[in-house]
Amino acid sequence: MSQQCSWPTHSWPLEGRCLYYALLGLTQAPGFAGGHDCSAYYASSALPQLKGMNIIMTCQHFFKHCLSYDGIRLQAVEQAVRHEDWEKAEKEFGIFLRNYLSPRLAFYKPLPLFVAPIALEGETWKDVADRILNQDIVSCYIRYQFEGEIDWDYNPTPDHFREWTWQFNRHNEFRYLAQAYRETGDERYTKQYLKMILSWIEQEPVPENEPGGATDCWRTIETGLRMSGNWYEALHTFAASPIVSDHDLVTIVASFWENGWRLRHFNTCGNWLFMEMAGLTYVGQLFPFFKEAEEWSRYALQRLDGALAEQLYPEGFQYELTLGYHNVVLMNALSILELYQFLGKTYPKEIAAKIHKMSEIFVKYAMPNGNLPDLNDGNPNSVKKMLEEPAKIFSEDEIFCFFTTDGKEGKLPTYTSVQLPNVGMAIMRTDWTRDAVWCLLEAAPFGFGHQHEDKLEVLFQAYGSSFLTEAGTNAYDDSPLHRYSLSSFGHNTVLVDGCGQNRRARYSRKDLRTDVSAGMYWRSNDIFDAAQGVYNEGYGENLLPVVHTRRVLFVKQSETGFPFVLIIDRLENTDQQPHQYQAVWHMEDLPITLEKTQAYICAMNGASLVWQVAGADKIDLVKGQTTPVFQGWKASWKEEEKNPLPTVIAKRRSAGPVRMVTLLYPLPAGEKKPDIQLIAGEKQEDTLIRLLVQEKEIVLDESCYFVKSE
Repeated sequence: MSQQCSWPTHSWPLEGRCLYYALLGLTQAPGFAGGHDCSAYYASSALPQLKGMNIIMTCQHFFKHCLSYDGIRLQAVEQAVRHEDWEKAEKEFGIFLRNYLSPRLAFYKPLPLFVAPIALEGETWKDVADRILNQDIVSCYIRYQFEGEIDWDYNPTPDHFREWTWQFNRHNEFRYLAQAYRETGDERYTKQYLKMILSWIEQEPVPENEPGGATDCWRTIETGLRMSGNWYEALHTFAASPIVSDHDLVTIVASFWENGWRLRHFNTCGNWLFMEMAGLTYVGQLFPFFKEAEEWSRYALQRLDGALAEQLYPEGFQYELTLGYHNVVLMNALSILELYQFLGKTYPKEIAAKIHKMSEIFVKYAMPNGNLPDLNDGNPNSVKKMLEEPAKIFSEDEIFCFFTTDGKEGKLPTYTSVQLPNVGMAIMRTDWTRDAVWCLLEAAPFGFGHQHEDKLEVLFQAYGSSFLTEAGTNAYDDSPLHRYSLSSFGHNTVLVDGCGQNRRARYSRKDLRTDVSAGMYWRSNDIFDAAQGVYNEGYGENLLPVVHTRRVLFVKQSETGFPFVLIIDRLENTDQQPHQYQAVWHMEDLPITLEKTQAYICAMNGASLVWQVAGADKIDLVKGQTTPVFQGWKASWKEEEKNPLPTVIAKRRSAGPVRMVTLLYPLPAGEKKPDIQLIAGEKQEDTLIRLLVQEKEIVLDESCYFVKSE
């Protein structure tokens, strides 16, 4: 081994800054420079004094400093070490390790084709493994074939998309090679595994004193992910191969120790911390003969418990307020419980209770189509898929059972609509069927990371079809599409003078509080839901002083026989200057017709939506626009992919207060488009809304639904 390593000799408290990236790949974007002061997290950490040290990681160092010789399991290894017979020490360690890695420890997980973007469209796990044999690599959906030895620092993307190298260093490939070897016994997979892991160990010495977010190959997010599945599963699989030498095993296991050491002493915060602690738990629990194993495992549980207490809102939502990273946190916390459960060990009930509450979030946000809304840097993941692992751990939860069995077993939640007061979101629905009418109002704080400027956004589904969507999440590059997906332009909210919300300008993570209400109005019963939020943090670089108040009235039972939604926007400036207001509405990519102040959208299943606005000067329809600004797009994790979306923009210019009312009137398949007229006063103090549907008239007074005393 030629890998460098530093050994713990003196202790010192870590003082510095956590390099957790709120938006990976955009570290120079406004509001992200400098990272986050996490010195409090490290107050109790003990780090080796590394200055001036440059010790080579040899087998001698590994045997002398990393292993615990308490008990009899490594007695033969210890005797060889005492006599400095390193060849015999390697041989005895190899014998021990092959016996230790018994089927009892075969904790294999399903191959993550759906989460690891290393598979091409249509590929099976075997196709992926065979492609890897030729060093034909896919990372972040981008393909590259290495000639000769792999360069682990290389980035083949034309715009130097850093995620490519970062995610390549998670080594998802090892699990596919391991799966292929278990299925076939073909030693070609072993040879490729050894070629890859040994070259990585040779090329990438563990950093001596770099923060968790530094380097391309040793960021602690990658380190944690390597340890919590990819490396362990591969080692367990290939250790029995006749072409894996004792020296290979010592080299690989010594690198496990180095990965654990880095996770213990350079862990960060946010969602990264959960991946780091999952990795550290795996190293501590699955290599109990490491000298620090017990302390590492204990430390990981303590950090996990503390992070759950700090990062969760009382409702159970992780403070980044993205269901995608909420799932990252949940799955890594769950993996720790699963490992303890698998090994027959107990884990704190308090941690399990917090993880259970996190899992319930997926139920609350579930859309009728079975997916989750794409909030902030999220993903429209399947609720069923997200609950599969929680349902195994919490098998007594009948609601989880209902969602994971497609309603064949278990029971429905006792609620329909629900509001999360501290999170600042309201999820409204008529029922739990696929044909339900569903609406979300997002009036949340800015969150800890992966934020979008999307406050007061509305999303909408009805009768088996999605109608109102958003730009979604883009690859973490510096493209115009990524910037669009982060901005208010990519969300169903209001622009002022062509500018979006700008919470980022004055944002500080130190001000984030999970224990206070988001200030959202909420009232709900069997007939209607009423939700309200306010945005008052300025627009554009100059922080234009406009206050936007949005009310959503979800009428579940109406005289027309169909549920509908009214969205009431009030805009008030404090500078007494005329402003141009644009209410943006991203429609799904469906046939749409526009007439005066009304749009009509038809879904593939026959359902339809009448969208109408009162109080606007004009409405425009934009799709796939790149100049003068990006507008009307659906972003994608695939860097080269973008899809146009029809986007309706309602415009109003005024120097005084403004009131605009928008109607969402969905119809099930088979229902013809009715004649609809929406009449609403344009003054801020107006509260009456008249809705004419065919020959029926409905008169609504906002003050009856939004009661000031409540």
